[in-house]
Formats: sequence, C-alpha cells, structure tokens
Amino acid sequence: MEVDLLVGTGSGKYQAIEIKAGETVNGSFFGNLRKLAELLPANIEKSALIFGREENYEREGVNVMSWRELAQDSKFISVG
Repeated sequence: MEVDLLVGTGSGKYQAIEIKAGETVNGSFFGNLRKLAELLPANIEKSALIFGREENYEREGVNVMSWRELAQDSKFISVG
C-alpha cells in the first residue's frame, strides 16, 4: 500500500494525499486512502485526491480537488 504524500499538520496527525494526472476520478483511487485511514485512524486527520479537472467536491469522505487549487489555497485539503 502507498499514498503519494503524507503532510504533517503540526498536531502529530497527517493529511494523506493521492495525486492523479487524469481528469476522470475512478473509485479505485480511494482504496489506499481508505486503507491508511483504517490502519491509522488516530493519525490521519484528512485525506485528499488531487486530479486534473476544475472541480472540488467530497466523495467517500475524501476531499477531491483540482491541482490548480494547490496554488490558490494554503490549506489545500479543504474543499469549497
């Protein structure tokens, strides 16, 4: 199992991030994020999937967002 990034939050927890270049979100993209949250529930604060479209939404408890949002939002895990 692997995820692309683990970002420390400063409170001893992490944000798990999966990055995909495509514009289509596939349900299988969430598998490793779910597994990590199940294995380390006290350590994973949030999860995000970054992808190539201009949309931001939540799916299966994961924030799904455009890679363009990274340059605009210093809390790049938030959706909205």
